[in-house]
Amino acid sequence: MKKSLIALSLAVLFSGCSTFSKKEEKMVTSEFANGDIKISYTLGGEIDTIHSTSSARVSSTLPGAVDEAVTVATMRARRQLSEFIKTDIETDRFVNTITDSVQNAESFGGESATSKSVKSKIVYDVKESMKQKSNAILRGTYVDSKRFDSDTKTVLVTIKSSPKDVANSKTLKSMMGD
Repeated sequence: MKKSLIALSLAVLFSGCSTFSKKEEKMVTSEFANGDIKISYTLGGEIDTIHSTSSARVSSTLPGAVDEAVTVATMRARRQLSEFIKTDIETDRFVNTITDSVQNAESFGGESATSKSVKSKIVYDVKESMKQKSNAILRGTYVDSKRFDSDTKTVLVTIKSSPKDVANSKTLKSMMGD
């Protein structure tokens, strides 16, 4: 009994130490569609989060008008993200934006410049990760923030998706019995 308690406490101690020894990768954010789409990823090419922002005008003074505008803006943001994944990730603009973002992140961090081949690999990894996970990304979107501007009578909605959120959603769904 005493040996198993000691073994358990050592296992917990060593597993706790191993989480601190991991080196956290630097995060880079690239903006597309005039800043309406933002992708955060590591220099290893793994996607962390994707944000898409859109707006809708509140068309009346009825009590449900703001909620209706939030729904419209949410759908626009999802459509924008879907179109981006289907078309824009194949363009030279996507490649140039990712490359510039990596270069800017490195120059800001004071690190040495990454070679052209490494930058190409990062672009390729981000592109392939988005292609492979596109269905999960689109299914895993949720409203991250919403804001009503009373001066312009518009609603601004930002949706978010990330592989972590998709995994958490799947776990929660399985726990609920679906």
